[in-house]
Amino acid sequence: MEETKIRLSEKINQKAILFLYSKLIILIIFLVISVVFLLSFYQFFFSEGIIKGKNFAEWKENSSEWIIYFWFGLSFISAFVGILGDIFLHRNNKRCFIFYFIFIFSYFLSCLILFLWFEAIEQIIVFFLVLFAYLNWGKKNNEKEKISSANKYLIIFLLLFLILFTFIFGALIKYLLDDTNFADQGAYLDAFVTLSFLIGWFLLIKKYIEAYFFYFLSTVAAIILSIDYHTWIYLFSNFFYIFLYFLGINNWFSIQKKNQLS
Repeated sequence: MEETKIRLSEKINQKAILFLYSKLIILIIFLVISVVFLLSFYQFFFSEGIIKGKNFAEWKENSSEWIIYFWFGLSFISAFVGILGDIFLHRNNKRCFIFYFIFIFSYFLSCLILFLWFEAIEQIIVFFLVLFAYLNWGKKNNEKEKISSANKYLIIFLLLFLILFTFIFGALIKYLLDDTNFADQGAYLDAFVTLSFLIGWFLLIKKYIEAYFFYFLSTVAAIILSIDYHTWIYLFSNFFYIFLYFLGINNWFSIQKKNQLS
């Protein structure tokens, strides 16, 4: 009896230590991302940040800096409501779609402000995917669905799909934006960002934890694209997204622990 109690207390202590370490890791990640967050913010607004071929000083000279501020605000509204949608989805709450539709609308509007036509078209595609998921909600027994891992063959298939269609989609972007200075790697990276995000969202709807792997791939590619084109404001927002993804994963694991205890 005493041995059982000792083993039980050891297990509890191990879980407590793991919990503490996980929170410590999240804190360190938060601090690192916060530093990059502030540096990229400074880099864009006070240094050489470029967007749409002009740095911020040029936007100010034309008295149109309000466009950047407005775009900036819309981008972060979309970021916050996007992660709120994910959290509600984790909890099997249909209200997640309210946040997803706000996310699409705010992001679509931010694309129109900067005349990012291709990205705006992408959001129209995303809207119909989200609408399809909304209309099909409840047809399966979503209440009993639990967080799980996707079949490894599905992940391999999606990775191959991502690689193949990145080249196809990238070539299409390059063709449509032929009159710009959009370099080869830029077109393919942009395609990779969009496709990996869509795959991640598809997996999240299916309650697969691997969704965040594709989200992460999408964000890393977006960061590389931001550095390559010196669009520091994108770098700023994408590091913020990484932090939000960590919050989403942490929330998911918390729910999983509660499900195991109940």
